Amino acid sequence: QRTDPAIVLYSSIDEGASWQMVSVIVTGGTDLWADPVWEPYLLVHDGKLVVYYSDEHEDNFFPASVAGQYEGGQILAHKTSTDGVNWSAAVQDVGTDFYSGRPGMTNIVPTTDGKWLLTFEYWGGGAHNRIKVCADPLACDPSDLGTEAPSWWGGSPVLLAMPDGRIV
Repeated sequence: QRTDPAIVLYSSIDEGASWQMVSVIVTGGTDLWADPVWEPYLLVHDGKLVVYYSDEHEDNFFPASVAGQYEGGQILAHKTSTDGVNWSAAVQDVGTDFYSGRPGMTNIVPTTDGKWLLTFEYWGGGAHNRIKVCADPLACDPSDLGTEAPSWWGGSPVLLAMPDGRIV
């Protein structure tokens, strides 16, 4: 059994031949199957390293007195750092509680009009991928559950911004 799930930042100064742990970004619960943190997505924005992730560990967001009622749910969140060692408090990006359709797998890329396109899995019904547009990648409205992606868009909602402005 795997325990103590966490998202950890490592770095390499020799093109990946060796790696050093830099910091623990976020920890989950003590049981991977009940309260994991996972699916990290990294972005550099305005001089900050941003780590988006899926979080099932309700204790990261709710006081212990009510956290147990959210068991099995999940939200999307992010943290920022200017040095890779010290991390901000978590900010929710999708889902205002742990039963908001179980969003997962944040991907976010800039659009040519200065906004940000955020995609994610959403198992709350309909097409299982959603999209939403944010004016600021560090301040997406968590109550906005986006819109369903076209039905032909299956699988993981992975995005890549191309140098010419296209998003694939």
